[in-house]
Amino acid sequence: MNVLIIEDDLEDRESIGDIFKKHFSGFGVSVDSGCNCLDIIRKNKPELVVLSLSIRNIDCMRTIEKIRNISSAQIIALSEKGCPEIIDALEAGASICMRKPVNYREFVARVGVLFRGGNHD
Repeated sequence: MNVLIIEDDLEDRESIGDIFKKHFSGFGVSVDSGCNCLDIIRKNKPELVVLSLSIRNIDCMRTIEKIRNISSAQIIALSEKGCPEIIDALEAGASICMRKPVNYREFVARVGVLFRGGNHD
């Protein structure tokens, strides 16, 4: 299963990647800082996109909408601000939203929910 992590903070990107490597066998993880994410989605067709809403070089809400136009991937949006940014991300098409810094156990549980079905929140 392909995962794309869109995060411009190296430490956060590595931390999220490590979660997938440790808890989810069969997940191939690729990363991007935002600029090339739509091209990567078209090429790699990830089943899951993890998008930080704090990336400075892209309009994240518009990016979620564009992802929805080209992909059926689940989208986890990560927010440093909370409401109303979380609501905006959900309205733009995110599958679920979480606060940053990511709670390790919650992240693992929510990814599990996304791929076995059920409620997302």
